[in-house]
Amino acid sequence: INKKSMHRSMQTILEIAKEQIGTTEKPIGSSNVKYNTWYYGHAVSGANYPWCAVFVAWCANQAGIPTNIIPKTASVSNLQTFFRNQGLYKNKGYKPSPGDIMIQKSNGASHTGIVLESNGATFSTIEGNTSNKVAKRSYSLNDSRLSGFGTPKYTNDENTQNASIVQNQIETQSEITQTKEISSVVIKSI
Repeated sequence: INKKSMHRSMQTILEIAKEQIGTTEKPIGSSNVKYNTWYYGHAVSGANYPWCAVFVAWCANQAGIPTNIIPKTASVSNLQTFFRNQGLYKNKGYKPSPGDIMIQKSNGASHTGIVLESNGATFSTIEGNTSNKVAKRSYSLNDSRLSGFGTPKYTNDENTQNASIVQNQIETQSEITQTKEISSVVIKSI
């Protein structure tokens, strides 16, 4: 993984999230917001449509980050499980980096957001569905609601595609060389 491209993808998701600050539900308290419309494929409304995880997925999608890096989900539990299953989940006590995904799960409630910055004992996030809008929030690393962080392995699809193209060219060249060798052997044996 190219660190420069990793940085670029992480920067992109943060830039997109920042641009969304202030976006609100219409009407307030309805969960009717463009992120849910994107996720469900049509407008939805009501308490059955929390959208903090959907906001994270939407930002990732807008940044061109594939779902094997940040999944398309409306569930904080699914988000947490996804990172755990990949060995990319850090429990409370970890000092997050920009682009990490905060996971809160306490007293039956759950919430998530994208880490914007971390300064020693505190960190800030950009979150959807916080007070019915997208907003920047700050937390202590000792916050009782905090469970941990997903640490996505950001990549640059373009570099991955280029590497794949180069590998295909190498394989094709090798096949051509082998074909020529076989042809010359066949010709000589006739």
